Amino acid sequence: MDRELISFIDNIKSKTGIALRIFNHELQPIKGEILNGEQIPKLTDEQPVQKDGRTYFSLKIDGENLVAVIDGDGEQFKSFAFLISQLAVSGSQELKKEQFLEKLILGDIEGLPIKKLIKKFSLTDKSLFAMILTTDYAKKDEVVEFFNWYNTEGDFALLMEDERIVLVKLCNQAIDDYASCAEYAEFLVRSLYEETGIKVKIGVGGIVDGLEKINASYLQALSTIDMMDVLQEGGDVHTYKEYVLIKILGEMPKNKINYYLNFLLDAQSKEILQDQEIIKTAECFLENNLNASETSRKMYLHRNTLNYRLDKIEKSTGLNVRKFSDALTFRIITILAKLTR
Repeated sequence: MDRELISFIDNIKSKTGIALRIFNHELQPIKGEILNGEQIPKLTDEQPVQKDGRTYFSLKIDGENLVAVIDGDGEQFKSFAFLISQLAVSGSQELKKEQFLEKLILGDIEGLPIKKLIKKFSLTDKSLFAMILTTDYAKKDEVVEFFNWYNTEGDFALLMEDERIVLVKLCNQAIDDYASCAEYAEFLVRSLYEETGIKVKIGVGGIVDGLEKINASYLQALSTIDMMDVLQEGGDVHTYKEYVLIKILGEMPKNKINYYLNFLLDAQSKEILQDQEIIKTAECFLENNLNASETSRKMYLHRNTLNYRLDKIEKSTGLNVRKFSDALTFRIITILAKLTR
């Protein structure tokens, strides 16, 4: 109660310049003091009472009936009293669970009794992470329904007001069965497609310590989704850690990006970057940890065709992407090329 009351009073003061003194139903001071010679009237209805140059009116915050006092009288201060009482009513309206979760995810929690609401809705205080899904607009409700049915206790899927689908996953035994959060997300992508035929892409945020910090993981997942759109990355699942290098490179001035691209490739070598088939093959090879067999399987390529394409990259750029150091350099080259578009 104290936290909500102080937040309300401070908000009124910052927005209107009006200072409030608050008393409980027994007319004992809660915020402020009784001034010398002041007698607080007991309000019997919702109409404000004006006395000795002050306006007294009813206020209800967090279910408790209070008496508020502002210095000043006349019709203008009666209007102030009415507006303030209405703000208190609208501010104290009970949040639904989904509304509260969306506010937590978006970081819109100023003035909210976080711990109290987490306890009220029986929400977890354990480690968790956020994922953002992108899919066909018409399929969003079906996707949310699937994940809410599929998820274990403590997890939830939410269709936000901006139409983003957010999944919040508890770090429990279910996630421990997988090597990483990304691997778990890949399992979800496969399960959804097998059960419903719906294809999705997922941006994965990092693990945070408790639901109060879920906004940080959400912002990481959001940044990942944005990067996936900009770079048109292959694959269905990506994590924010994958894009740290891209964010660093993306913050460089365009002339610097062009300088490094020209440094790494000559004019003839740059032609390889226009061959989308070659680039797609190289990216799949990198995503599969330089594993030729897995790349061939995922791309439905004959092993000889894969080797031909990798050899073509080496002949053009001098980089043998079968070696980790050269593969990393080629990855940087493809990022720089995309950032110059």
